[in-house]
Amino acid sequence: MIAMLKNGPFTYSSLWLPPCCPRYQIIIFVPMISLLIGCGGGVDYSKPDPKIQEIVARQKRNQKAVGPAVDGTGAAKSDGKTGLTQNGTATDAADSKAPTTPASEGSRSTEAASGGPPEVMTASGKTAAEIEANKDANRANTVAGNAGGLLGKLKTDAAKKKEAKAATIPASDSGASQIAARFGQMAVSPVKWLELVSQLARQFFVASTPDGNSLAASTGERSCEIVDTQLDLRGQTLAPGSRNAATEANPIHISVAGLPGIINSLELTNNGQQVLVGTTDGRLLVRSAASTADWDLFARDLFLFQDEHRRTARLSDQALVAIRCLPNDQILTIDANGVCAFWKTDTAVLPPTPIMEMTVEQASAAEAETVTVTPISSFPVSGFEVLSITIDEKHQLGAIVTSSLEVYVFHTATGELIQTLTIDLFADTQPVCIEFVADGTEIIAGLADGRILRRALTGATAVSGLNDQGETVDYDLVFIPDLKDQVSSITSIRSVPDSHTIYFGTIDGTVVRFDTAQKRIQQLKKRHKGPVIDFCLTPYGVLSIGIDRQAQLFDPPQTPLSNSPNAELTFQLPLDETLDEAPVVDDSATANGAATPKSRKTRSATSRVAEKAADVDLSLAGIRPADSELALYAHQLRSAKEPAKQLELRKLILRHRGENSLADSLGTEPAEVPEGPPMRAGEATTQLQFPAGDWSRVMLSISDDGTTVAALHRAAGDQTDQQTRARAVSLFDLTTGTALRHWTQSVPTQSLNLNASHHVLLPSPAAIRFWNTTGLAESDLLLPVCATAVSADANTLILGRMGVTGMADPLLTRLNLIDRTETKGMELFEAMTTAVAFTNAGDRLIVGTRERDQVRLLELDPLTLIQQEIMREPLDGRIPDISED
Repeated sequence: MIAMLKNGPFTYSSLWLPPCCPRYQIIIFVPMISLLIGCGGGVDYSKPDPKIQEIVARQKRNQKAVGPAVDGTGAAKSDGKTGLTQNGTATDAADSKAPTTPASEGSRSTEAASGGPPEVMTASGKTAAEIEANKDANRANTVAGNAGGLLGKLKTDAAKKKEAKAATIPASDSGASQIAARFGQMAVSPVKWLELVSQLARQFFVASTPDGNSLAASTGERSCEIVDTQLDLRGQTLAPGSRNAATEANPIHISVAGLPGIINSLELTNNGQQVLVGTTDGRLLVRSAASTADWDLFARDLFLFQDEHRRTARLSDQALVAIRCLPNDQILTIDANGVCAFWKTDTAVLPPTPIMEMTVEQASAAEAETVTVTPISSFPVSGFEVLSITIDEKHQLGAIVTSSLEVYVFHTATGELIQTLTIDLFADTQPVCIEFVADGTEIIAGLADGRILRRALTGATAVSGLNDQGETVDYDLVFIPDLKDQVSSITSIRSVPDSHTIYFGTIDGTVVRFDTAQKRIQQLKKRHKGPVIDFCLTPYGVLSIGIDRQAQLFDPPQTPLSNSPNAELTFQLPLDETLDEAPVVDDSATANGAATPKSRKTRSATSRVAEKAADVDLSLAGIRPADSELALYAHQLRSAKEPAKQLELRKLILRHRGENSLADSLGTEPAEVPEGPPMRAGEATTQLQFPAGDWSRVMLSISDDGTTVAALHRAAGDQTDQQTRARAVSLFDLTTGTALRHWTQSVPTQSLNLNASHHVLLPSPAAIRFWNTTGLAESDLLLPVCATAVSADANTLILGRMGVTGMADPLLTRLNLIDRTETKGMELFEAMTTAVAFTNAGDRLIVGTRERDQVRLLELDPLTLIQQEIMREPLDGRIPDISED
């Protein structure tokens, strides 16, 4: 065998390359004379062959044009058409072609076998090109090497095997073209981009409060529903030290139907008490979103009655695309003309007319009055859809991202536009969502290609980082998905205050907890079936909201006592089947989704199909009379506090019915006591039924003037409330026969005490206090009431409570019925009140208590609740021995 030198006379000769085996070399034994001829051919071996110099020079020119590969292995190989390096930079096809001479073909085959053309070696044993490539690779690894492989580490073994198998199959056009299109504006096709825009437009049909206690969603063209999550109560199951972690929640649903306009956007006020509805004709409708669980049926109907006749503000002559409540009592709206306007809350959210001030004309009007208001400030935004709106309450900053690939940064206090950011400031990639960090001097942007970018705002210290090619730029790539991952756009992002942690969601419903300092994924889980549209940072965890109408509460606060670190709650929001799923895009939209404001004619996500019949609240069926004037008088009679006003309203009701003689017989003074034998003062038809064979009992309490009666129907346990209104308290006006109140709460009581002077109904024991003029049922679930007493002047109510095991609590509460102030006293350990009574003179209060080892009878001052013991009886008790029978 003869070993051939790297450089020699036969190295580049076509004699050594058989045409049938272009990739292999065959060493052929030749006579010694050929070597002698080669050695004496006059070739200068002190310098490389001129053809070699030409090849090396051309390769160096290519390396300078495209830059070194990310992994430091030198320039990438070409497929003969278009060459791509590993960082996605395309090289010219003409430069990658080798000469067509036989000598050049032989040189390429020899390079493939020997590892490349000759290089000048340094003292360290490496070539100069290798050293330079390693330096460039180290710089590039800070971006593409560290952050780029995060999602790749989470791949399953099956996916890795599939990729390894695909890598062994040579591609026809090389995979470099896919790498080049992985990041940047071309990473998302026009069709995918329009689908993303259409899906994100649906986020404005869902709303939430900052604390996550209330959620709202549209259910039809003219209806929506508010979900009271009650996180302040349900958070106890997720709190540190909790033994039982709830996995399901049953929130309170509040339905709003029959709106006078078609819903185009929704928003909840910061306190969650009202829902704001933007209509397709530019009006802002306001409806009550407060929980009605503690109110009677007529109070719920009163809320609806006032909302139906509430004045409406017109904010635009076009559809309201988006609404956001700002922290400084202001409201932001964006209409279909592309005008972003700022309004004072008290001018845009008009209050309801008090029921005692509402006129007959207002109650009889077919539609409420519409008022045109003037904004504080405004500025135009472009694009046919709004992708996201971010409000930073702490720094009074906001940002709007539209489909025109622009970001508008503004002051929430003044509505002044600070800066407009274009796509070239986001690595030539479509921005989707924004979050403010670094005390409001920087922003982090979620991009359509799945990356997260950080950059400084105008006037702040510039951010420095490296792009995918290792070049220094004025932004920092916080997160880069793996090159082989499918493009998953970032749709929502939220930073945790005073930390380096951020939460972001993607278009496929994945929620990621990410450490921006270490650029490391801490948690990754698919929580939704569509884009994640919002995050709420609550005291009880993080609430993520998806376009699939689900909200998930996760990541509860962790302490050393936490027993349920992975406890989660899921809230299902109502669905809106009237929204058309097919995206409709304006013809004037360009390939990247941009359009001028004038070209907006229809919105891509708001086209609707035929609406289903609205659900009727059966609990309010038959509550309101069909006559609007009579309904107004009835609501005013329920809310009136002065006896003279009540008498006036009774006469109006009777005269409206045509009962003038009965109205005249009422006289001019209230509570007149007739002389002579008893006579019927009035009657009322109740809804109480007494079916045969069922045990039933009705408890009554009549006011001192004889005009009002309270009734409680205690029926058998197998009788349902829908059949007999069982276990419900009702209040009737005997003079007019008007039903005043109907509370559906179950009341375990032995008697009723109707205090008309203070407008309160007190069962005994008064575990629940029913306020007649408002319809509120007030109770205290933490300390149940087991005994009550009312003073002789009916101005003071004493509540005897039950204590808590292992704690010392005040067992008595004095309630002043005039101003409704409370005073607590008589603190005892593990005790309960067994009986409470006033003396005949009313200057002393007698209380019986049951404690752990004794029972006592105490005498107290009703004003100070200072106790004095009358008698004591010890309770001798012991735990019996196990052996005893």
